Amino acid sequence: MKRVFWLLCPVLFLAPYVLPISLGTADKDGILNVYFVKFGWFWTSVISCLCVIRYSNIVNHWKRYLLLTLWWMIFTQEVFGLTPLMDLVFLNSGGICSFDIFSTDGNEQTLNLQFHDNEFRRLRGIRRMLNWLGNVHGSETLLSALNSIISEDSSEYTPELAAELSELSKLVKSSAGCSYAGGHWVGGHDPSGHIFLITLMLMLMFGELSLYQSRAFRHLQNTYKRFLNRAGSQLLQLLDNSALANLWIHDDHDDDSQWWFKFLFQPPLSCYQTLMTLIYLILRFIIWENPILLLFTLTALWSYSFVVTVMLFHTFWEQLSGFVAAYLVCILVYQFF
Repeated sequence: MKRVFWLLCPVLFLAPYVLPISLGTADKDGILNVYFVKFGWFWTSVISCLCVIRYSNIVNHWKRYLLLTLWWMIFTQEVFGLTPLMDLVFLNSGGICSFDIFSTDGNEQTLNLQFHDNEFRRLRGIRRMLNWLGNVHGSETLLSALNSIISEDSSEYTPELAAELSELSKLVKSSAGCSYAGGHWVGGHDPSGHIFLITLMLMLMFGELSLYQSRAFRHLQNTYKRFLNRAGSQLLQLLDNSALANLWIHDDHDDDSQWWFKFLFQPPLSCYQTLMTLIYLILRFIIWENPILLLFTLTALWSYSFVVTVMLFHTFWEQLSGFVAAYLVCILVYQFF
């Protein structure tokens, strides 16, 4: 696992540039991104903690976890009003939070259809902007114009509206604040937060795994046969359970007047009991007895998201800066702690 620790992320980073991998588009609001990657540090923490509790001693791991968590917060999160490091890089390289809702067409101001990727994200951004403008006291004219976009009413957009939005954008000092206000990053060098986060998560998981791998694989080898036998027995019982089978299997002590119960009610009751037992066996085997299986599942998800990000988002140098910021720190942490 030491080799995987050193090589997995560099290989994932270089693969899309070397191999003929092709992807069309990726939905930023897809299930993988919204419910997993954006909460990636939470999922990684939970599963890594399960593995450490099951296979090792948490006392030996907490320092490295806290150091990497602290670095993740400093680099990507706005804490106590402090701008994260990646956003400082972006802002100091000429980047801004843009509210370019309006564009100039001749002498007229029109709705900019390039504001955000698609109509759903554009309208969501405008709704967020309306909420934000209520806190920073945007003009009534601007609020009215934005509401007209939401309600699809015809309205004239004046150059003063774009100028006001441009001034208001200077109040935003972080990517989280920009997203909250409904804007989007434009210009500057924007280190890839996705690449940074996924690199950090993969390095954490495999850095810790390299310390308890022998115990984890040995436990998996010792438990999987017993699990297959018990789960297989429950599965066969589930498949054998039917109304006709219950009528066919006759016990001398049974009351024949209860045939309706055996035909109508016993099958679903038995099926439910067997199904719950089977689900319990599966969850116990995966979550408690062998959480390393969850770790490898998470590795597959993070690896896929890593490759998609490299192929479709950010420039090469923005990807590289996010990758290096996570990779080098992980190397230092696991070298000295």
